[in-house]
Amino acid sequence: MFWPPFLWAWQLHQIAKKVYVSGGQENKIYLFNLANGEKIDSISCQFKNESSDYSDGYIGDMRLSKDGKTLFAVDQIGFRLIIIDTETKKIKQNVPVGRYPFGVCLSKDEKEVYVANVGMFQYSYLPGLTKENVNEKAHKFPPFEFNSKSAKEGYKTEDSLEIPGLGDPNVPESFSVFSVDISKDSAFVSAKTKTGHLVGSMVEDIPAVGGASPNSLVATDEYVFVSNGNNDNISVISTEKDTVISTIYLKPDERLKQFRGVIPFGLAVSPDQKGFMLPNRVSMRWQ
Repeated sequence: MFWPPFLWAWQLHQIAKKVYVSGGQENKIYLFNLANGEKIDSISCQFKNESSDYSDGYIGDMRLSKDGKTLFAVDQIGFRLIIIDTETKKIKQNVPVGRYPFGVCLSKDEKEVYVANVGMFQYSYLPGLTKENVNEKAHKFPPFEFNSKSAKEGYKTEDSLEIPGLGDPNVPESFSVFSVDISKDSAFVSAKTKTGHLVGSMVEDIPAVGGASPNSLVATDEYVFVSNGNNDNISVISTEKDTVISTIYLKPDERLKQFRGVIPFGLAVSPDQKGFMLPNRVSMRWQ
């Protein structure tokens, strides 16, 4: 039996009796026969034109439409949502999203796709850095203090060394949920929602250094629930307003509270949409 080098996410197509498995750094999605486990085919996620180059990719979370005809996958290093026609096994569209898209889910009416972005910055190469001079030119130490003026704006030295800035850590592309409208022929980002605590905001009298790390999502008719791994809470987003309307704080069992973080990751909603289940990395409790 063949298995991809990195099994990240999978989606069942019960009618066709096959399973889609994301291939991580292979930049592919694999298809397997449910009956015997044999590999059927693979879908390449490579794409290149004058404005975009997705020759490399890291395919992560995926969701399959109810009719099984469309597959939605996130490319973590390409910062894109990939929309795939499962009948032709071809990419229909690449939609640029936030930084390091990690989780994805469909709205109940399948008119929206929600993407959780866990990354803070979009890094770039040092100007003038090549394969030939990387050992000589590459920095041996961090070029600036986190969230400083130099970190945000970059700087140049007298000997012509140029360090690009990283920008504001709280931009919409950072630690956020993107809403992608798929009701039209061409999908587009319709909203960008920040979740959890912003970098620098005061939490228990201490400024937050890391971001919320929204990692997983699940949707009901009215809400999208988002687990914020670094904040130990759940953001509740209104599907009508595309804004956070409530925050659910997770409290560990008394016997485990000294461990502090519970690191919520993964969500599932009940069939009647009256409750959801949440595994925590530390306490492993179902809420």
